[in-house]
Amino acid sequence: MKGFTLVELVIVLIITAILSAVFAPIIIDALKNSQLNACTEQVASHLRHARSVAMAKGQVVGVIFLNPAASNSEYYVKSYDAADTMCSNGTFVQDPLDPSKNLDVRFDDPLRSEFSGVSLASANFPDLLGGTQTVYFNATGVPYPTCPLGSYMLTPGKVVLQSPNGTTVTIYVSDHSGAVVVKGP
Repeated sequence: MKGFTLVELVIVLIITAILSAVFAPIIIDALKNSQLNACTEQVASHLRHARSVAMAKGQVVGVIFLNPAASNSEYYVKSYDAADTMCSNGTFVQDPLDPSKNLDVRFDDPLRSEFSGVSLASANFPDLLGGTQTVYFNATGVPYPTCPLGSYMLTPGKVVLQSPNGTTVTIYVSDHSGAVVVKGP
């Protein structure tokens, strides 16, 4: 007779259950971290795009972060012409991947799968009064925390993103050059 005995089948099931119990959390964390990495690259890309639009158009471009640490966190990118010295009536910058859309991102938007489960933990661009949740790039790409462009940022600005398992990644905006750098897992 050919086949497997009941004991052999039970042993295979036990080994499968043990392996599943050990590797399932590792796989789930890896998936959550890949989601965090995709979101981080997208936010960093949008910050870089804002800086390059400011330099290409010779205008001030702002990245405005709203409701950090809330489930409805979002950010948007606007450009301001020379007459708008208070940065109050800007026009939306178009999404570089889909120019038919404004660069206006909600972290809870079901259509943006790269943001699924990731939250905006904080955004801070330091100035003399503590800091703001907005960074403005001038025509040479230098970042400022306020508009009108007054005091320079005192230290690098940062945007902190967090995955559901608590892992964080920080995106830094250089206080001198406006270069965008990602630090984290």
